[in-house]
Amino acid sequence: MIRKVSANNTLPCYGLKMDIKRFFDSVNQCKLKALIRQKISDSAFLRVVDEIIDSFSTRLGPHGPVGLPLGNVTSQFFVNLYLHELDVFIKHAFRKRFYLRYCDDFILLDRDPNNLIALIAPNSGVS
Repeated sequence: MIRKVSANNTLPCYGLKMDIKRFFDSVNQCKLKALIRQKISDSAFLRVVDEIIDSFSTRLGPHGPVGLPLGNVTSQFFVNLYLHELDVFIKHAFRKRFYLRYCDDFILLDRDPNNLIALIAPNSGVS
């Protein structure tokens, strides 16, 4: 992607790296289970998934338990599924072609740093 943005290193390429603060602590377990059930219907598999998800929570949120264990391999998979809607939003609403995400970390690339700065929310603490 850097080669495409920079036209084989002939133009500048800027990156905006972001992280969703305390994301693993805030995952809504009920929503995650519903997303998984949209893709998978095998009841034996879903029982195992529910057991894994139910084995950990940081607190009880307004819509049920929240949180996933940080560093658990299954959590990484679950979070990638959970944040798929973010990927769709960034690519379609913001029309950003050069976007990469893994778990709660993501990077956007652009030739113009002002296009990236414009994506940062005011009062976000990012400068």
